[in-house]
Amino acid sequence: MAFLTELFALVHFWHWGALGVVLIAAETVVASGVFLGAGAAAIVVAAAVYFVPSLTWEVQLGGFAVVAALGALVGRRIFRRDGPPPPSKAAGDPKLDEKPQPTSAVAMPQPAP
Repeated sequence: MAFLTELFALVHFWHWGALGVVLIAAETVVASGVFLGAGAAAIVVAAAVYFVPSLTWEVQLGGFAVVAALGALVGRRIFRRDGPPPPSKAAGDPKLDEKPQPTSAVAMPQPAP
């Protein structure tokens, strides 16, 4: 535990900011919303450490975990992959049972009779 305390004592606000930028850059590859929330959380913690440098590493990690979890939930809601539900067929509607006829953008010449 003393190792973690010494390690996190060396973490400054710009470390959190760099982590935030890296996570947001990773979002461009993954595009799921999870890294976006974690990156935003790291930037929020960077701002908090910048304005309150006496924050302990426990508070920094706890704040990051809470804000990242909230960001992941919001990101999943925004970047949901399932679209609107498919339309349901109304029973007995003859137009829904018809097959669409193929159309052509080029006028085809008609054979001579």
